[in-house]
Order: sequence, then C-alpha cells, then structure tokens
Amino acid sequence: MTPAGLTGLAAFKADAPRPLSHDGFARLVRPSRLPAVAIGGVVPADLPGLRGGAGAVGAAVVSGVCAVNDPRAAALAYARAWSFVPR
Repeated sequence: MTPAGLTGLAAFKADAPRPLSHDGFARLVRPSRLPAVAIGGVVPADLPGLRGGAGAVGAAVVSGVCAVNDPRAAALAYARAWSFVPR
C-alpha cells in the first residue's frame, strides 16, 4: 500500500513536504500497481473525489476524528463521505 499526502498536510505539520491536490494524488497513484491511501489533512469533503476519481482505496485520518469535540460524529461524517461517489 502506498500512502500519499493530500492537500491539508501542511496545516498539521510545519516540516511536511508540499501537499498534493486531488489531481496530483491521481497522477502519483495512477501508474502504480499498488493500492494507494490518502493521508494528511484529509477532510470528509475530500473523500468522494479521492475514491471516485483519484483512485484511492482508503484514507487515513487521525486529527479529523481524535482532535474534535465529537469523535463519533466526525467518524460518521467520514464514513458517509466515503460512501458517496459523485457520478
């Protein structure tokens, strides 16, 4: 599995490499035969495009669930967003 940093990574880690856009993520993972997971600053609004068009098989989220007042609601928002794929 190949992790690839997404758009919001720099917001969480000052020394992080330059983040990728959704298109940048897609260009990075398209030629790979390995499954790719988005990580770093991923928010629910990112998930449909990552799953539907950019080729992600998953997303790793820590702060978006663990650093909020209602982790359960946040986790549900991520799950709902992952389930929605735009046509």
